[in-house]
Amino acid sequence: MCQLGYNSKVVCGIRVTNVEFDHAGVLTTVGVQKDGATAARGGDSGGPVITINHPDSRELNGIIRGGWSDRPSWVVWVDVWDIFNAFAIKLNPS
Repeated sequence: MCQLGYNSKVVCGIRVTNVEFDHAGVLTTVGVQKDGATAARGGDSGGPVITINHPDSRELNGIIRGGWSDRPSWVVWVDVWDIFNAFAIKLNPS
């Protein structure tokens, strides 16, 4: 997976470590940059977390919520379906 934060730009090689983590009352997903590099920086919040399926296809997984300064290889995001459900967003087939 990759995150496209404002300050970090494109960071790939993120793997999910904990699918359901209560982060200050919000259910989030935790990912770790697999090579131990910085996964997210301040200012990345609100950016998309995506999976690149192949060169012409991207899948939105969620929106960056933050990370931990003492664990820079971690990134936390809110799942896209939780966002859709919270705002009653529906996708219509094309």
